Amino acid sequence: KLDAQLSDVVSGRGGDAAWPVAPDATVVPTLDARIVGTSATSSTLAVTITLRFSGPADLLAEPPVLRGGSGKQYPATPDSLSQARFAFLDFVSKGSATATFVFQGAIDTKESLILVFNPSHRSTDIISPRREIFVR
Repeated sequence: KLDAQLSDVVSGRGGDAAWPVAPDATVVPTLDARIVGTSATSSTLAVTITLRFSGPADLLAEPPVLRGGSGKQYPATPDSLSQARFAFLDFVSKGSATATFVFQGAIDTKESLILVFNPSHRSTDIISPRREIFVR
């Protein structure tokens, strides 16, 4: 009987207990975003955003960038990234989080700007999906 049970386990037939199902690779976590505010200086642009995110994925697996209409990318400051990582812990307890990212560079605030999470990843990546949020 033990051999039959081991055979069931190895083959995935499972016996009495239900086997956990692997997540469907086509299911992508959803993101609702709201830009709360922006503030510009001659060398930075701060973007405050409130996010609701469903899923276990990591939006900060790679530092976000602000992409201008010309294609130029502006990096987030290390301090604002650290503070955002801390703020994103609210996803666990509240289901939403608010964070302010400060981007470096002489940013033309008149051009269209897009906040890009995990910029070198694909949007279908279930661990660290790329997400783009229109800022202005």
